[in-house]
Amino acid sequence: MRDRVLIFTGSVETLDYFSLQLADAFLSGGRDVFVWDLRRSEFSRAAFDALPDPENTTIVSFNFTGFCNEDVTLLSEEESGRPGETVFEEKGLEILCICVDSPIYYVPHLLSGVRGLHPVCIDRNHAAFLERFFPAYGKALYLPSAGNLLPSVSRRISGETVFPGLHAAEGGREKWFELADFPSFEEWTRREIPVIFTGNYVPQEKLRKGIRHLAPEYVAFLEECIRDFELDPDLPMEEGLLRRIDETFYEPGEAHDREEDLKALYSLSYVDLSVRTLYRGRLIRTLAEAGIPMFLTGKDWELLPCGRPENLRSTGHEITSAECLKWLQKSRISLNLMPWFKKGVHDRIFQSQLCGCAVLTDPTEELLADYADGGNIALYGIADMQSAVKACAVMLEDTDGTYRMAKAGYVTAAAHHTWAQRAKALGRMDFYVGSCSGK
Repeated sequence: MRDRVLIFTGSVETLDYFSLQLADAFLSGGRDVFVWDLRRSEFSRAAFDALPDPENTTIVSFNFTGFCNEDVTLLSEEESGRPGETVFEEKGLEILCICVDSPIYYVPHLLSGVRGLHPVCIDRNHAAFLERFFPAYGKALYLPSAGNLLPSVSRRISGETVFPGLHAAEGGREKWFELADFPSFEEWTRREIPVIFTGNYVPQEKLRKGIRHLAPEYVAFLEECIRDFELDPDLPMEEGLLRRIDETFYEPGEAHDREEDLKALYSLSYVDLSVRTLYRGRLIRTLAEAGIPMFLTGKDWELLPCGRPENLRSTGHEITSAECLKWLQKSRISLNLMPWFKKGVHDRIFQSQLCGCAVLTDPTEELLADYADGGNIALYGIADMQSAVKACAVMLEDTDGTYRMAKAGYVTAAAHHTWAQRAKALGRMDFYVGSCSGK
């Protein structure tokens, strides 16, 4: 990695929050950070152009932020003979793009051939997909996501309060984000929320409105894709979709058209969203109907069909990353469902543990490298949602054991799974080949 890091703010609030924590860690580690605010892009562009050595910069972006046709980052035809090229490519910057969802969402950006790009995946299946379909980018890098921290008590840190332009690394600077102390047993037992789930709900009916204009036979194809993941909850998303494309659109043994397959996958994001919301709704409904009360942060949970809605209460609206952490600090058990990561880990686990929650989740291979059921985490299987009911009931009953689990999870997450740890790995270009703690 080069001496200076460039991050983007002003796009998606959650991605801003990730980026600012990385920026904080890079500054504390001695690297200058340039903040490019997409809401103040003309100012940001002018400040960037004024750098004496802009080429000595590594971009750390999430989900191709800064490369999504933002006009001010693009070169004019007079500046470049490559249509759609950015000023960053023209100056030869190193670009680390962390993709926090399936690669099918990024197909147009990947096909555009961003110069200097190193895609970074938070799931090993995603990395394998990129190496198969986009070998020009070289070895796809794997780096797990990390847990968010709250801003320092003395200041409010967000994408709106950090001034765009160059921030110099300084010795003894105040950290923007701080790890909270783990609560005492008395403090933890006084937490008002027994079980929390952080995330929105998207009703299937809302998703179906987006495909009503499609031909009936294609809608039937989409429903068949969704059924594949109902029949096999362990099936990776990209693998399942490619198998269905092969069986539906190709004769046995027929050669595949790479670009057509990629375009088809990009159009199948509906399936990924549908499968996520199907299982998310099933999990919450199963626990609520078993008599377990839950608090839900996010919107549209009142639209979830449920036989015992009295066991569900929610914020009723989407919340910010910092607000989410504050709710977690009021909770004892955090419920997680992986967003179809089969060889990765969602940041919900780590930030829940850093806020002092015991976590109940479905497992992945990567998670099991650092976590053990009943030790620093509790596990259930999504093929049997009743296993989540049983595990949650035990955790609610065994207060002492659940507190010990929460503390052990906090120790693991604090040691291995903050954005400060990820910044160190990025700085060394030391990507993970073993467990998600780099062992």
